[in-house]
Amino acid sequence: SLQDAGKPAARQFQEEQVQEELEQEGEQEGIHAVAAKVLVGHSGPVSCFAVSGDLLATGSADTTVRLWRGARCFRVCSAYEWSEWTGTVYLGHIAVVTAVCLHEDGLVASGDEHGNVAVWREDGSCRMPTSPGPDQVTTVNF
Repeated sequence: SLQDAGKPAARQFQEEQVQEELEQEGEQEGIHAVAAKVLVGHSGPVSCFAVSGDLLATGSADTTVRLWRGARCFRVCSAYEWSEWTGTVYLGHIAVVTAVCLHEDGLVASGDEHGNVAVWREDGSCRMPTSPGPDQVTTVNF
């Protein structure tokens, strides 16, 4: 559509503008600054991140965890329903993700503002090793 036609150009302009502002600010402080690429994927603000080698994990207010290699998102971890004869439960996060931890082998753990912790498998499923805590999760570690 005509409305969407200008979006890539607008994004490029924004990135160039940010780069220019960073360079000017850096020059004033005697620092050379380089703008990073904008990662596109989350539908809400990124609330936490972790880095291991060439992998980046991000958690967001959109309740998802994403794994990135370079600027490419290769895994999205989001809540899903699991049903059995006893009823249906949600696995994953249904609240803002507040902490992520990334193991060098690509295993990801995350916590949310409701006290839930999830350990994500490569297929996007997860296990929730603990009952929700009373407070938001601020750190997770392997």
